[in-house]
Parts: sequence; structure tokens; C-alpha cells
Amino acid sequence: MEQALIQRAAPANKVEQASWGAVLGGDRDAFNRLTEPYLDELTRFAEKEIRYHQYMGHFAEDDLKAEDLLGETLIRAWRSRHKRPPDISTKAWLLGTLRRVIEREVWKQTRLEGLEALSLEAPVPPDEPFDDDQSFWEWHQPDDFTRWEDVIEGHSVSTDKTVEFQEEETYDLPPKSRHVLLLHEEDRPAPQEVAYVINLSVKEALDNLGSAREEVQRKKKGN
Repeated sequence: MEQALIQRAAPANKVEQASWGAVLGGDRDAFNRLTEPYLDELTRFAEKEIRYHQYMGHFAEDDLKAEDLLGETLIRAWRSRHKRPPDISTKAWLLGTLRRVIEREVWKQTRLEGLEALSLEAPVPPDEPFDDDQSFWEWHQPDDFTRWEDVIEGHSVSTDKTVEFQEEETYDLPPKSRHVLLLHEEDRPAPQEVAYVINLSVKEALDNLGSAREEVQRKKKGN
């Protein structure tokens, strides 16, 4: 196993651990200091997702702003700070929260559009995802989450390899494969944290990474 990969998976450093103790005690300034280094990255992630959902037709150009998504993410993170899973970095925790905030906004928009065109004979739209704090924070904890090093060693997909691509080339990928590819290739977090953000097992995340790479490369050859 590459030493760099093991280091990326290491728990938060002692300074962050001490800050998190203050956050749990209700120190809002400590929370702001802890999250501030990740705000630019969270904003870029939100902007990227807005462009994608505009391409997919879920939102018009001015329907959603990155700063609004970021604000909602930080509010939810602060209010539910006691529910942060152990052994997950601040960055992955915030990215996972932001992804769920976006998913909820997409559901609300598509449901609104569906209701406008809904006939009386049509089936009832599905219930809102994460419609309360409890369901919002019910994170999937796969069996292989703590065994991620073993999963990687036995998997055919290399986590050290990278693939070059343009953002637009990911738009036609399955949503979870797209997310795994973007997170892994651009931000290079530990594989189990990619799985956490997308709500997959480590094996499922690697499977999606492999299929996304193959599809991107196939398109490049086709062009």
C-alpha cells in the first residue's frame, strides 16, 4: 500500500481534534475557524453541481446560487455537529452534507415541476428525501468501511492512477459514478471518504470509479 494513501486516510490532527472538542461544546467561533479552510473547495463543488443540474434541466440559470447551498450546508453542519460520524475528516463531512443539501434541492425542484404537469391519474410523487434531521443524518455505514485498505489491495481499480477529462465529459455518466470520478480524480481524498460522501461502500465506490474511467476513455477514443 502506498504510504501517501495511508496518510490521506489518517484521522484528523491533534489541533483539529482539540478544535472539534470546542465545537461540540458550542463554540461557534471554533466551528467557523475549523470550516473556513474548506469554504473555497465547497463553493467550487457547489458551482460544479449547479452547472451539471442546469445541463440536466433541473434548474434554470438563476434558480440556485452556490452561496445559498453553502449557507444551508453550514447551518445543518452546526446544528447537527454531534451527529458527525467518527473517523471522518471535516472536509469529507462537509462535502457529504453539501451533497445531501443539493440532492434535496433537486428533489424539491423536480417535484414542483412534476406537480405542475401532474394529472389526477398519475402516481403520487415519492416522499421527500431527508425530510427531517434524523433521516438527513442517517449515513450508510458499509461493512467494508473500516476494512478499506484490504478492499483496495484486492480490487482491480488503482487508486494511484488518474484520468484526464473535462467537466462536461462527465455529464452523461451515472450520477454516482460521476461523483466518485470527480472527487477521486480532482480532490484525491482517501477512498473510504469518497465512499462516505457518495453514501456507498468502498467496493461500490471503486466499482463506480472503474466504470467511470472506462466510459470517459471510451468517449475520448470515439472522438
